[in-house]
Amino acid sequence: MLFKNIKRDYIFFVLIFIPLISSCQNKFNLLDIEKIEINKSVCRTCEEFTGVSFMAGLQNDRIINDTPFVIMTAFDLSELYVCNTITCQTHSIPLNSLPAASIRKLYYHNHDSIFIFFSENSLKEVEENSGLIIPFHFILLNGKGNIVNTYNLKDVPYSFQGQHSPLILLNGHYTRMPLIKNNCLLIFYDLYRPMADENYNPKLLCSYNLANKTYQMLNVNIPKQFLGNKYEPGCIPYLKYTWDKDTNLLISYGTSGDIYKYYFDLDTVKCIYTYNHLFFSNIDSLNRETGKEYMNVAFDEVKYCSETNQYIRRIRVRRYKNYKQMTFTELLDSNFQHIGYFYENERYQSAGVDYYGRLQVFDEKKGKQYLIKSFRLHTVSIEDFEKSCFRINPNIKTN
Repeated sequence: MLFKNIKRDYIFFVLIFIPLISSCQNKFNLLDIEKIEINKSVCRTCEEFTGVSFMAGLQNDRIINDTPFVIMTAFDLSELYVCNTITCQTHSIPLNSLPAASIRKLYYHNHDSIFIFFSENSLKEVEENSGLIIPFHFILLNGKGNIVNTYNLKDVPYSFQGQHSPLILLNGHYTRMPLIKNNCLLIFYDLYRPMADENYNPKLLCSYNLANKTYQMLNVNIPKQFLGNKYEPGCIPYLKYTWDKDTNLLISYGTSGDIYKYYFDLDTVKCIYTYNHLFFSNIDSLNRETGKEYMNVAFDEVKYCSETNQYIRRIRVRRYKNYKQMTFTELLDSNFQHIGYFYENERYQSAGVDYYGRLQVFDEKKGKQYLIKSFRLHTVSIEDFEKSCFRINPNIKTN
């Protein structure tokens, strides 16, 4: 049984709203959520299945014919599990026809079109060990697990050339969004080495024509204002992608709160939201003052909440003073105007969007998802906000 019996219940949590009016920037507006109800459409696949891979690139949430599915690979990559989150029915697809190479990413387009991307490094190792030439980098499977077609990415600039060469790698992030537009499959890349600069800033989005097996590298790379910036270790401008309400491509960079939109007709990226809230920000090492505390912050991709016509995105504070790592969720309106923040606590994790585009929060103690229903407003100072939202990490020594 993949689902557990769910009853109606109510809990409370808080959203923080920061006004953009300069005279009020020393205040935080808190939104107390008065009423939330159990999300009855939540699948417990991850909790019930054993022997599955929890690598982000090997999991998909997909809406197919208005029905949400969770797709996961077996830990040994021998089969694929496909779970209908409404009926709780699950079926498996054998992966026996795959080569003995590591899977980098799974994209489950529909029940008869499943794309498997392989690790470039792993393909090289298979070739060296077997003496065979593998003439593809990703494949198309049907619903029975049979290979229908193969595709090659060897000519993509800066794709695998060895550890000592400039290198981009397939983006292995978790996929919920559809990736085929006008019969072209969107393939995302990440910078591996070196960091981008004025002389090396490769394109990181490939549009692959599935009909004639040609590709075009689109004008998506690291914005010029980020080139040369040096942050703390692990603070890297990885690209995050999603669709807006009109299926336009939104792009976020992990080190910045700015949001960009890619225009397919113009092959151009433009900034549509400039993040001005300096409380959550990464400061380049050259602009830091000695003795002052700075955050290490990661910004996730934007997600559309269709029920309320709003957007959310998570902001993860990985280091700040002597506090524990924290996750905040920024809420934006339909025009990408900032509304406020939700912060997690010891019981409730940060807000998210469910399969149906509804805003929800996870109760860690009860192990259940709740849908947000109503809230009320009050205001606190920045000092009280920091005391209320952040929790001391006893393992971090203070001066």
